[in-house]
Amino acid sequence: MIGYNSFKKLIGKVDKVTSINGTAEYCDIRVINDTITFRRNGKDTIERIDVNEMFRFYCEQPIENINTTMARLYISGRVQSPAVAILHKIYNDTLEQNRSFWGRIIFRWQYGDINEKSGMVLGGGCLSMIFMFLIAIVINIGSFNNDIGVNETHVPCVIKKETVGYYNSKDIERVNEILYNEDEVSFMNYLAANIICQLHKGEKCVYIRYLKNNYVVIKTDSQIYPVIVRKDCLQRE
Repeated sequence: MIGYNSFKKLIGKVDKVTSINGTAEYCDIRVINDTITFRRNGKDTIERIDVNEMFRFYCEQPIENINTTMARLYISGRVQSPAVAILHKIYNDTLEQNRSFWGRIIFRWQYGDINEKSGMVLGGGCLSMIFMFLIAIVINIGSFNNDIGVNETHVPCVIKKETVGYYNSKDIERVNEILYNEDEVSFMNYLAANIICQLHKGEKCVYIRYLKNNYVVIKTDSQIYPVIVRKDCLQRE
């Protein structure tokens, strides 16, 4: 799960974006404290977006749901289009960065390190065989395991037993306290006081992120806002 400060740094690397439908451009994007400022191309007016609203939107919805319609539930003002464009930009940049990183790792495992002085490849064949063997083990283990990794996000899953969902996502300040407060008693007391729905076995949902104490955030079709459930109530779809 990405942290709030890391999220702000990602936005800080963005200078300009194009709207999802390609009809508008937003430039001079800056992050000042908890506010994003930008201009619409060809206009001098500075507009603003609340970073907390953006962060909540980004964390709680899978990328396919990050659109201007859904943004109206999260982003205040008339800045849904630039907000969505920025979120897609940082998502795609992060995805590309991760692909590049793992591409370099796989290349080095497959072909070995290049000796800069002699140009020789060191240990390529053996490393390649070991790497492919390890990958095969991981794939085989994963195929028999329906559990969802703590660090995974946006995983399609199913409720495997009757359970309850907790918390009202509209209370953003209280939600942030839940996410970052290490006080286990406060966390459990909040959940106990905020049961908001009954979830049924077989109901489809999306695993959004891990919280703590085996609790996770999920998004279901039956609830407008994401809810908290115990992780052991889920399995991969």
